[in-house]
Amino acid sequence: MISTAPTSADAERSAVVAAPESPDLPLADGSLLNNTRQQLILQMLLRGASPAGACGQLDIPLADFVATWTTDDDFRESVRRAQDARSQNVAAALYRSAMEGSVTAQTFYLRHLPPPEWHDPNPHNDDDTDESQLTDDEIIERCRARRIPLPTEDLDGGEPPVDAP
Repeated sequence: MISTAPTSADAERSAVVAAPESPDLPLADGSLLNNTRQQLILQMLLRGASPAGACGQLDIPLADFVATWTTDDDFRESVRRAQDARSQNVAAALYRSAMEGSVTAQTFYLRHLPPPEWHDPNPHNDDDTDESQLTDDEIIERCRARRIPLPTEDLDGGEPPVDAP
């Protein structure tokens, strides 16, 4: 038989949703959220709600959230920290899934956060130089730096190698 008795999670959710209507929570001045409403939204964000979802559950106009976020540096920083915490939770879940054997999670994790001893597969291509714009001397210098063998014939106007296109 399924119990219909309210759980502590139900009571907590009801308390948070009902909180804006409580007499001890004054309305924000103008369209900016007061500290209590900011804290309620931050709690909802930390539980995984989006700003729009938190505002909807708390019966706070999204425009008030946006106005406060735009003008209150401390609130904006708190929202950013809440989003960072959620990202860390997702990263932890991804890692846990990878450690449990999910090849997809392992691949994604290692692609985006490789171990420090793994080297860049193309370490010499870290600049954004368009190779077609390099001079012959620059190409020769790069080849020598990478220990790529150079043709033995004259590179300044000599005949191309026989196997060249």
